[in-house]
Amino acid sequence: MRKIIAIIILLLIVIGVIYIKTPQATNILVYIGSGMKLPMQEIKKIYEEQNPHVTINYSFSGSKILEQTIRSLQKGDVFMPGDKKYINTLEKDDFIIEKYPIALHIPAIIVRKDEKQISSWDDLAKEGIKLCFPNAKMASIGKITNAILSQSILEQKIKNNVILFAIDTAESVKFLLDKEVDAVISWRSMAMKNPDKLKIIDIPEEINKIQEIWIAIPSFTKNEMEAKKFAQFISGVNGRQIFKKLGFKLIN
Repeated sequence: MRKIIAIIILLLIVIGVIYIKTPQATNILVYIGSGMKLPMQEIKKIYEEQNPHVTINYSFSGSKILEQTIRSLQKGDVFMPGDKKYINTLEKDDFIIEKYPIALHIPAIIVRKDEKQISSWDDLAKEGIKLCFPNAKMASIGKITNAILSQSILEQKIKNNVILFAIDTAESVKFLLDKEVDAVISWRSMAMKNPDKLKIIDIPEEINKIQEIWIAIPSFTKNEMEAKKFAQFISGVNGRQIFKKLGFKLIN
């Protein structure tokens, strides 16, 4: 009888050890600015292969929309907007417990490769040019575009050429590829979405507004440990190299 009891106890211990060592299946909800879609899709594939117990669920949209969503729903595990200020705003209200630097978001003019009329910032003011800007109330690049324009003597002429406002960077690039507009102001990295069809024209350095991309953990995460591991992977060597490969400059 004692032998049977000993065997049962040993089995229970072994089962307990196996249970403890086996990672529990986890779903992580990640809010991401649409300008980071390409690197984050690649990161998801790699991370889930290395961590088969983790499923990453992305929600892509304009950064302002994502911030409002987080405030309204108070749910989610990771937040990575196109501009660090959205993290700072949430942090002031104690909605952020940790944050990590990743890369720079650099505004640029993006045109199709066959575009002949536009080769510089000044060309955006030409009569007949059709432009699309992201909506400043929805996407971080929209507000930044307005700030850039405010530094230019061509502000009003350029604004007169805006015929469409997009909800985010992805929509603005779609309008460009569909030939509804001649140029957009977006993040440099968005040209990597279709490198064979799009090209970048730099905005003059003296008026450009470079932003920082950070990743943060909201205070109401239900999966804090796994969320931190994922955020640290992105902000670590492997994640940052993916951003660099896809046209982002890294924060030193």
